Amino acid sequence: MKYAVAHAHVGSTVVISWDKDVEAKTSLLSTAEEKEEFVENIGKADTVYMCLGGAEDRLALACVIRGAEVKRISVHRLGADVEVGHVADEEAEPAEDNVSEDEPDEIDEDSKELARRKERAAKLHAVALVSQPWRFYDTKPADIDVLVLVVLYKGFRLMQRSRIATHLRLLSVYRDLYLVDTARQRTIQSEEEYLLDRLSKEKSFGDLPPEARVKYLEGVKAGDEIFEAVTEREKALLADLKKQLNKLPLYRDVFEPIKGCGPLIAARMIGGISDIRRFPDDAKLKAYAGYHHFADGSRARRVKGQPFSCSPTLKQGVWQFTQQVVKTPAGESEWRNLLDRRRAYELIKLLSATGNDYLPASIKARVPIESVKQLTVDDLEIILAYIDGLRGETEAQVKNEKGKLVKVPYMTYLNAEFASRTELLVKVLAAYIEGLSMSTKQTTVLLKGIKVRALNKACRWLGQRFLRHVHQHWTDWQKKQAGVELQKAA
Repeated sequence: MKYAVAHAHVGSTVVISWDKDVEAKTSLLSTAEEKEEFVENIGKADTVYMCLGGAEDRLALACVIRGAEVKRISVHRLGADVEVGHVADEEAEPAEDNVSEDEPDEIDEDSKELARRKERAAKLHAVALVSQPWRFYDTKPADIDVLVLVVLYKGFRLMQRSRIATHLRLLSVYRDLYLVDTARQRTIQSEEEYLLDRLSKEKSFGDLPPEARVKYLEGVKAGDEIFEAVTEREKALLADLKKQLNKLPLYRDVFEPIKGCGPLIAARMIGGISDIRRFPDDAKLKAYAGYHHFADGSRARRVKGQPFSCSPTLKQGVWQFTQQVVKTPAGESEWRNLLDRRRAYELIKLLSATGNDYLPASIKARVPIESVKQLTVDDLEIILAYIDGLRGETEAQVKNEKGKLVKVPYMTYLNAEFASRTELLVKVLAAYIEGLSMSTKQTTVLLKGIKVRALNKACRWLGQRFLRHVHQHWTDWQKKQAGVELQKAA
């Protein structure tokens, strides 16, 4: 049997079934039981057609496990030119026997969403029926490994959210008990003292040393059975996730070489993208991650009354990568160098936008600066020192050996920071003194927050570059794998 499936976790799954001598029939699987029954009836003789990514990933893995041949296609490859021959109609609605009379429906399904799934299933059926196999991708062993990772990552994230929610609920309960017991006993006791005292009397905490009970207050929650069960499950899923990740050539070849892209960020990226063939170009991938721009050139964001959809998982993964790059020491990775050069570029734009002649002489001599390629990492240090001078900064905040922020005279800081690079030190000092000579109350107010704004803009730009890099290298890797498989087949 052959099936064209447009799946939905919440809502009705649309299935069109047909065979050589069997007329096409459309069914709606509205309940979890109906969806489970569909999977259980799938066998080795069946072929399932569905789209790449999204809700279909888990279903695809389930069908593969049942032994079915799974063929998948990206939405853009379905194309608007596909003529739909079999369209789901009113007869495809669930039978009355499947509708409970005394219980309301689990969801109020959007008719537009259901219509879109019906159309997608009809297109899948049409493409499969007219024998256009070149539009579908076979599900290879490497694809199955990625699907396993996607499912594991979703499970890990759900368990992580459960652990955080459990933590907050437990803490909320103990705080409420603190208020109740304090009111009853009419005694004044700090919340922390009360919690420690109460925990020491409970069976699960009585044998714990004071340090462990303090850790509980900090969020570790050692000893609580519910919290420990959730935490252990999260740890187990994380271990499985890392083990599965290390099995993937995709991770080793594409993500591992990127400094700042650790296992969890890579897992989030792979889990969010699922299959790079879903995106014909990097612009589509940026839009899916929420890193695109509106028609007026402004960054994409939620605007009241306007539709805006992106993948929170992928967007968060890109943001986490940019923050790891920010934490990387200057000069230790090409991504950090790229970020610093962009920060310099954004600072120049923001300084120019003030309408004043605020630029250090060494930079002003090179105006107009129209791209990041015209700037170096050293230029960022010069511009930052110049801005500090304009703002009248006489002290710099520096972390000491214990990690605490301490104030150091600005000239001392500069000498310590760039002592090993005399040429740069001279330029930085000159820029600082130049800015200091122009400093007024107006410049201090005008330039407030300029460094943070430039950093945020640079991070967003870096996120776009990161997505472009991932799309290019993952696509090249995919083509290389396809070439290897063709050679083996020959």
